[in-house]
Amino acid sequence: MTKQQKYQILMDIQNHYFVVLRANGSVVYKSINTGKAGLEDCQDWLAKQPEEK
Repeated sequence: MTKQQKYQILMDIQNHYFVVLRANGSVVYKSINTGKAGLEDCQDWLAKQPEEK
């Protein structure tokens, strides 16, 4: 399973970014930053996650 199939980056109305599992919608990582810095923080977190087969 690829990371795109497993995770999704979402933003709330206050410009906070977080990573959720697509399967059940549970939040697995929430950035303390907002805006572009928050998005980059979530992308960095995803890059560090191992690939699954």
